[in-house]
Amino acid sequence: MPAKVPLLQSGEEKNQRLITKKCFVLSPFSSPFNEYYKGVLAPAIRAADLEPIRADDVYGPVPIINDIVEGIRNSVSLVADVTGRNPNVNYELGLAHAFGRPVVIISQSIEDIPFDYRHLRVVIYDTGQKDWESKLQTSIINNLKNAKTFRPSLSPMLGVPASDSTIGVCGLYEGDTRDFENSLLEAISRSQEIIVFIGWGLAFIAAQNRTLTNALKDHLRAAPKLVAKILMADPAHPGLIARLQEEERVQKEVGIINNWPATFYDFLQRELPGGLTADERRRLCVYRLSYMPTAMVLKLDDRFFFRPYGPPNQGGWASPWLEIDSAYCSEPWLRYLQNFVEFALQDVDDNDGVVSIDDAPKLVPDL
Repeated sequence: MPAKVPLLQSGEEKNQRLITKKCFVLSPFSSPFNEYYKGVLAPAIRAADLEPIRADDVYGPVPIINDIVEGIRNSVSLVADVTGRNPNVNYELGLAHAFGRPVVIISQSIEDIPFDYRHLRVVIYDTGQKDWESKLQTSIINNLKNAKTFRPSLSPMLGVPASDSTIGVCGLYEGDTRDFENSLLEAISRSQEIIVFIGWGLAFIAAQNRTLTNALKDHLRAAPKLVAKILMADPAHPGLIARLQEEERVQKEVGIINNWPATFYDFLQRELPGGLTADERRRLCVYRLSYMPTAMVLKLDDRFFFRPYGPPNQGGWASPWLEIDSAYCSEPWLRYLQNFVEFALQDVDDNDGVVSIDDAPKLVPDL
């Protein structure tokens, strides 16, 4: 069952700002490959700013194949050692290709590369050579840092939903989960040019317990060229009013209590400006849309998060999130996301929807 309103815990976890992405390693569970993983592959993956993980690192009651499938799906990239033509590794490599994940393939011999994927780039390493460990690590780091690492298109014959590869999905989250929040925090911390949040509502802001707004303000200080634009539905829009009333009713029924900002302008005046300089307030813009968006779309440089609005009686907190990498996104889907953002920005331009943080006291004289 998807989590409804997960919040970060108090203490160090609450202040966490950067969670590394996972890189799943496919290799035989035997010596010497266990030693290669710990001493060579894992350090190289960490050097590429990724978190290494192998199926035997995961402990739990479910069959190991379940851990492997979830590990592949939840990783942004993989490293596969196909030395010896291990059937398990080749099976898992096929799953990775089916899910559209980029894979760095390594082997001790070109003869261990089956005909089916011999056309792909493979890193060959020779343990008999001097400094083979550092040479292999350098190759792995360079490949992992290369955004164009091979990512195959999905074949309909594989019977895998197109959402796993052709639209560039690199993360799927069942509602406002901890994993979603961590991925969004990382995307914020990496953004250098533009952040656009469309449909970011008060319920979503409250559910994250100010973690995301604080991260956004922190990164504005760290990235002097970054501009962040928050586009929210007009608080007077009848559709928004009806939805908020229905969601509040449902939350009371299931016993969920949120410390929501009292109003749109309360959020504008109290949640955002604290600690910002005049320049940072200029680069953090809040807008009112003249319409109710049909989805939440978050654009952070070349990364998108997309969430369709679910029925109010199910609660928006349970709607799934897709994390999308535009580098691997098909043209029609990328065009849709870009048009969604451009339409919203055009709407606030046409309707003078900008609301300055500095003008908030004038808009809400009683606060």
